[in-house]
Amino acid sequence: MVTAQAMDVDPYWLEFWGEADLACHRMKAAEILGDLDAAIQAAREAVAAVNPRFARNHAVYLASHGRVLAVAGHLDEAMEIMGQAILRTAGVDSARIRNDIGRAVDTLAKRDAGPAVRGFVEWARAYPLAGATV
Repeated sequence: MVTAQAMDVDPYWLEFWGEADLACHRMKAAEILGDLDAAIQAAREAVAAVNPRFARNHAVYLASHGRVLAVAGHLDEAMEIMGQAILRTAGVDSARIRNDIGRAVDTLAKRDAGPAVRGFVEWARAYPLAGATV
């Protein structure tokens, strides 16, 4: 029997598809439109809004944030964010996360050939989850 109290509780999926997911979609739209500042801001909002229970999404949002930072030329911040994404995924086997991190690392690698970036890219590609690139 369903009680009135049970009907007032939002289903689990409403928490999953919340502000973080919306911000991620805004990031993708802004990037497609070429508004990298808006894409970066939306990516930051996605990372900040994600529920800690959704560790996989947190890693995906971090990778996306790192990638748009790399595209925009914010290399130091991109490496910091992507490093967080890579380290958060220890022991997680997810093709989606592996692909997103690989794309982010590839984007960074194409932006600059300086020693700091080269060192980061080598480290990231050696890390088990981020080893695959697109």
